[in-house]
Amino acid sequence: MPNDTLNYPLSERALGLAREIDALMQKVDPHYHDSVKDSAANVREFAAIIEYGSITKMEILLRCLADDGKGYSLRAAELAGRVAGFPDTFTIYQLKDGDALHYHRFEPLERLQANGLTVERANYDFIYESPLAEGETLDSIYERFNLNHPEDYRGHSLSISDIVWLHKDGADHAYYVDRFGFAEVPQFVEQEKARLNPLETAEKSTEQNYNMIDGIINNQEQAAFQVGADRFLAVQTCDDGYDYTLYDGQYRLLDGGQLDAPALTMGAATLEILSGYGLEREPMAPVDYDGLDEKQAEVQAQFLPQLVEKPSVHERLQENRGRAAAEPHKARPHKDVPERS
Repeated sequence: MPNDTLNYPLSERALGLAREIDALMQKVDPHYHDSVKDSAANVREFAAIIEYGSITKMEILLRCLADDGKGYSLRAAELAGRVAGFPDTFTIYQLKDGDALHYHRFEPLERLQANGLTVERANYDFIYESPLAEGETLDSIYERFNLNHPEDYRGHSLSISDIVWLHKDGADHAYYVDRFGFAEVPQFVEQEKARLNPLETAEKSTEQNYNMIDGIINNQEQAAFQVGADRFLAVQTCDDGYDYTLYDGQYRLLDGGQLDAPALTMGAATLEILSGYGLEREPMAPVDYDGLDEKQAEVQAQFLPQLVEKPSVHERLQENRGRAAAEPHKARPHKDVPERS
């Protein structure tokens, strides 16, 4: 580590954690204390590594993580997690430009939700990130980015509908700047982590779906699910495998067919069907099969009159002519024509 790094200001939190690590190292390695000439300097070096990430943060705990039979591995793992949480940071997000987000911009959260709108990570741009100073709070961040923001800050003054993300003690929390104070929006964190690691999120979602299906329906001959926010799937066994029907959120028919795979369980067949539509990673919830069938029948009955073909103009003319031919001929009323003089 460069010597000048040791001259950087160190937070009491980093120094405190460094002292805990130093104490643990002494317990784990009997020769550690003898090899360290200046314990105070060593603590500062540890603190600088933690505070400024001069080397891989976990390297300072590698010797601790090997349990030597004295039962210190859990303590080392706990400290490793705390080290991984450094440095504490805050991040500012603001709504993207454009008319599409007009009804989101500068709206209090309560009004936003009353209008059927939600806080979505996809609507926001990353604006600014900085280390979180010791003692810094949401209120002090709000004040600084309204009255005296840093020179390298390019966003507008912190306002309603902005997001402040705090990474502190290894945990992440996102807050909506509201009319009065801040409101936590945990879905923002979930969406950002899913965006940064889509493969892990997709694998987790697929695994959850499989476990849910496997535990509920493998011994049934028919099953139905809500898939995502706006799809329904009905599946039933048949001689050659499985028949299935896919509906939209209003129970209208989207597609259907047959999966010729009788060897598959109901759960595996359901996921195979969904994968054909790219829906296998969507969240799923079981619904009543007969209830879904009844709702679809109601929708079909509602739209059936609209599907009855109306007679064409030509057909109506032919019908009128036939009706006229069948009626007895009636003489037109005689009109008196004035005599010419």
